[in-house]
Amino acid sequence: NNKVKAFYYATERTLDASMYNTVSQKAKFIAQLKTTANADVRTVKDIEEDVDMGSMAAELSGDPVFKEKANLQKRITELTQLEKSFKSKKYDFENKIRHCETRIKAFEKQVTILKKTIPLLESIPKDEKGEFIFLAKVAGPNYGTVGEFGIAMISEAEHAKKYQPTGYIFVLGELWNFKVLGKVEHSFLENKNQVSRELMSPLNDKIGETKELPFGEMAAGLQIKQAILDMPKDMERFFRNIQKEKQDMEEYSRQLNSMFPYKEEL
Repeated sequence: NNKVKAFYYATERTLDASMYNTVSQKAKFIAQLKTTANADVRTVKDIEEDVDMGSMAAELSGDPVFKEKANLQKRITELTQLEKSFKSKKYDFENKIRHCETRIKAFEKQVTILKKTIPLLESIPKDEKGEFIFLAKVAGPNYGTVGEFGIAMISEAEHAKKYQPTGYIFVLGELWNFKVLGKVEHSFLENKNQVSRELMSPLNDKIGETKELPFGEMAAGLQIKQAILDMPKDMERFFRNIQKEKQDMEEYSRQLNSMFPYKEEL
């Protein structure tokens, strides 16, 4: 945390005033190159910018009018930079509001789908203990356990990765009339094909996000099972997300509509 003090010496009412004034004009020209009209672009600052050559020239001139003009010019520069930063933040708020609007629409779309789909859970058969009976199907054969279902889906995925082209879409399996669609995709990072999966409701609506099919048989089967059974929890989460996004939008709008506090002074 060492600090170095810089001292500038000059003689009042001499050519020193003219020299500092010349340096001040050069500094203004250089400043134009280091700043930009685009409010989103950062500016560069030298250590010596803390020394105002214009103010030095004014002090050395001994002219009170010149001194006042220099002080006003310095304040205008400060206020202009503050206004620039203020406008930049407003631009950010506009982007955040648009982002919130997009997310709200996406969440509301999911809520609409889940409202139609969740009642279908009542049609899933249950055993004597009230637990859902596992009824899955892959390429014809039926499967009664999560592990068997996972193994069958992984087998279908491996076959598609090996023999089908990138972009190929196929039915990985089916659980409680919910279809699991697979898509062959190429991973450029690993330089190999992989399979992503989508869950489709009996009403042909997409449920949740597209995800990569897990390699483990239990993980693959459980991922589909939980995606279906967790729909009520997901809808509650979407409702909370919508509420949060709306609250954020209100705050961003308030900030966006605020006035520059130094407008009158500038």
